[in-house]
Amino acid sequence: MLAITNTLKSFYHYIQNSYREFKIRKIGAWRYFLNEQEHYRKNIEKKYNKSAEPKSSFFKGVIFICNELEKGGGFADRLKGAISVYNYCKDNNIPFKIHWTYPFKLQEYLIPNEYDWLIDDCEMSYSKEDVVVKRLMLNELCGRESIRNNHHALCAVWLKDNIPTESARDKQVHIYTNMIPQDEAFYSSFRDLFKPIQLLQNLISYHSESIGDVPYISISFRFTSLLGDFKDVSNEILEDSKKEKLIKKCLSAITDIRKENPGYSKVLITADSSRFLEEAKRLAFVYVIEGTPGHIDFCQNDDVVRKMFLDFCLIGKADLVYQVVTGKMYGGRFSYYAAIAHGKKHFILSV
Repeated sequence: MLAITNTLKSFYHYIQNSYREFKIRKIGAWRYFLNEQEHYRKNIEKKYNKSAEPKSSFFKGVIFICNELEKGGGFADRLKGAISVYNYCKDNNIPFKIHWTYPFKLQEYLIPNEYDWLIDDCEMSYSKEDVVVKRLMLNELCGRESIRNNHHALCAVWLKDNIPTESARDKQVHIYTNMIPQDEAFYSSFRDLFKPIQLLQNLISYHSESIGDVPYISISFRFTSLLGDFKDVSNEILEDSKKEKLIKKCLSAITDIRKENPGYSKVLITADSSRFLEEAKRLAFVYVIEGTPGHIDFCQNDDVVRKMFLDFCLIGKADLVYQVVTGKMYGGRFSYYAAIAHGKKHFILSV
């Protein structure tokens, strides 16, 4: 019976994927993607409070939303979306705010620097008469060449079509997105928007002093579930012998990078595997920030979130920022955007 059920499921997925590919060939990948987004947008809109009364006074403009109604991916994905929308609003003189309440409140770690993006709950509205909901969450479909090669132009058109400059001043536009901003704008916009709260800044200073207040290299590793100690969207776990082989290969990469950069006495290691971090700490020149690594879609305790912010900020303080990938490891963009946000170059090393 189980075999028949699995066969039927496989056949259903085959038919579903075949129909999807047929539609993509017929109307194009981007148009198909937008149709999908509209479906998901309506699902979010349905979750808004239908009985909410219109407000006589509320913030009019664009709000980047990060709440429990939409899983926005990792921190870098959410950050990309916020900065993309901010850039558009800045260029078009549209009031902009960030309402980031899930899986943590952003203002508990980062606060406004030069632009005040904070919004009080009393300024928020969830009435359909006041609010327009928009969604553009990039997915695997956007990796197709026709979209990937034109991503910024396509997103620019989407922003223009979905945030008309006049209506954005009469309504409250809630945007859920992880769209990718231009690299050259990311650095300046990050500085416009964010600075650490004093407690986080104190911790950054503490770790900088612990490293020795010397120039250092940062090397990041993204194993996802491969080593069996990190919950992620993937669920593949390697056999024990393959885990050992992968760990040794990555430890060798650390040593090789340091040998290529003899002027640096310290190497900051960040990873999503506690096991690997413990192994890396055995190298005398390695520094690891205390705390538990975790994906914020699955683990939201303060220890995990605080370590994430410390990793992000201290990666950005490094002179050289590397990410090592091999085999089935995930490339990720966390260390990349940590580097870009702080005006540093990012290098990917495949081993």
